[in-house]
Amino acid sequence: MNKDLILNNLKLSFLQFRKAPGFSLIHTFGTSVGLIAVIIIYLYIQFEISFDDFHSTPDDIYRINLVVEKDGSPLVKVHGLHQLLVA
Repeated sequence: MNKDLILNNLKLSFLQFRKAPGFSLIHTFGTSVGLIAVIIIYLYIQFEISFDDFHSTPDDIYRINLVVEKDGSPLVKVHGLHQLLVA
């Protein structure tokens, strides 16, 4: 981008802020909240995708599911060993 274009945009932003400070603060706050939400969602997805990447053979990892039923209806659904140890 051109240096003059950036300076012109900054001048216009400052003038708009002086003209309507409440409206400008609302827009700035909304943009900040949206940007933070996108960053948090990205970090969450990145964590979920790379959860088992530290293993040398991630294709050999399996999930154990246990469903305890009584009279055909499930009483307990357990996903993973840590819930078995707690229960």
